[in-house]
Amino acid sequence: MPNVTIGENSIISAYSFVNKDVPDNEIWAGVPASFKFKMMKIKKEKLVIIGAGGSGKDVLATLLRCNEVSQKYEILGFIDDDNSLVGEKINEFPVVGNMDWLSKQSTTICCVISNGFSDIRKKIVKKIEKFDIMFPTIVDPSVIIAKNVNIGKGSIIQAGTIINEDTTIGKHTFINLDCTIGHDCKISNYVTIAPGTHINGNIKIGNNTEVGSGTTTVQNVTIGKNCIIGTGTVLIDSIPDNSTVVGNPGKIIKLKSKSQKSKKSELKKIVKKQITY
Repeated sequence: MPNVTIGENSIISAYSFVNKDVPDNEIWAGVPASFKFKMMKIKKEKLVIIGAGGSGKDVLATLLRCNEVSQKYEILGFIDDDNSLVGEKINEFPVVGNMDWLSKQSTTICCVISNGFSDIRKKIVKKIEKFDIMFPTIVDPSVIIAKNVNIGKGSIIQAGTIINEDTTIGKHTFINLDCTIGHDCKISNYVTIAPGTHINGNIKIGNNTEVGSGTTTVQNVTIGKNCIIGTGTVLIDSIPDNSTVVGNPGKIIKLKSKSQKSKKSELKKIVKKQITY
């Protein structure tokens, strides 16, 4: 029928004939179509993305895809401590303020931390958790998640990732695009896994560890806390806390330790083991 307006979020049943305007949020059916039900208006959770850089753009894209499925979030924009960005727009969403903006809000705000560095995410959480905020878990709709998978609050799982059975992912962990996480893995808090990484089954990754793009780990490996795994590394053996590892096969090139003496002793043992590869 010409000159008929159908409102936002309304539903018209199949084979109906609409001959008059339909208001927002209503379900109509019949010939001619008439009002049947009023749709409940979904209250969206107010949300900001912390970090207005490149990673923030990626997280925004994920949130928009999530909203296509559930319409759960009202995305207010970005938070960034670079005051020169305040008032600017990132992909049509404003930078609404710096961290202090959160303290001035009268309602609960969901915060998604987009920063790709584990230690920075941890500092941000410590700084803002005193405010009236929530840390939602964000999972792109394209992610494949098997049975018995647990994902902690504040974690982000980006598009194209596959997470297999009986895996646990901690709080504020960032798993980027196109990663595979095997069965029975235990990934701790504040872990960063860069794009295209393949984690085989029964892997343990400690707190605050960063795994570079394209890394591959064989099964049954334990990666300590506060480790850095370089881009493209193939990890075939477990590594201790505070290690920096690169190469194929992965070799420790740096080991932080409280005691310089114990550091040298531990590194000597590791190097001796590595030369047998």
